[in-house]
Amino acid sequence: MNQDGFLVGLNKSDLVFALVILVYVYLVTKIWNYNFSFSFSTFKGKKLQFISFIIIFVVTIWLILFHFFMGLAQNWQEIFWNWDFSLINPGDSAYFKNVWRVYLTAIEAGINEEVTRYIDLLLLLVVLKNKKWQIEGAVLGSAILFALPHIGNAFSSELRLSAAMTTFQVIDTFGFGCFAAALILYSGKLWVTVVIHALYDFLVFSSTPLTQIGMGLFGGIWGGFSYAIISLIIWVVFSIFILVKYPKLIRHNIQIMTKNQNLI
Repeated sequence: MNQDGFLVGLNKSDLVFALVILVYVYLVTKIWNYNFSFSFSTFKGKKLQFISFIIIFVVTIWLILFHFFMGLAQNWQEIFWNWDFSLINPGDSAYFKNVWRVYLTAIEAGINEEVTRYIDLLLLLVVLKNKKWQIEGAVLGSAILFALPHIGNAFSSELRLSAAMTTFQVIDTFGFGCFAAALILYSGKLWVTVVIHALYDFLVFSSTPLTQIGMGLFGGIWGGFSYAIISLIIWVVFSIFILVKYPKLIRHNIQIMTKNQNLI
């Protein structure tokens, strides 16, 4: 088969597996008589709260771009602005030769990992329903479950991550996991985290070989460590902001998620 073709890219992307996970999670939550939806009616009839959601969504997109380009920055200006988009080219990926795989792997990650996050949150919220720290425990627990599987990247022949870089990635993904969990609970919209997750992975997998030199502000072991810690702090701070700022909306969405239809 044509190694640059769509079918090869589809097969190697594991998108089919992600769709199976989506169907599985949908069926399991329905069998358990809980709600599964890509979008709860959280902001229906609440104009000001909907505007706040739009602002947070736009800020989140900016955070994804900021987080990505921060790792490539050659100077401080390139961290916050003056981003070099020429370093992003799916046709010249440093990771995958098949351009279809770049797009489909990003979509696969968004669907697979965010749908998995949803069911992790649901289970943890139900298990911790009588605890005062139910929300905090569910957010932290789901973030841990999201971060730890990234240890496997140290054994991936394609990603070629060292033990140190894998450790930094686990730290970073834990922080993002906290933010994504808080965003789901606040917005009630799973599609939001699917989109931002797919966007970030698209940026990563579209990185050209020029991004692999590692000579930027965060190059080397100490640079990678600093990058991971800064990212962790940013994601956790925004997570805390959402959890503290919108407790009523979060409680509302949790009630929808964890309402067992057998008990109605």
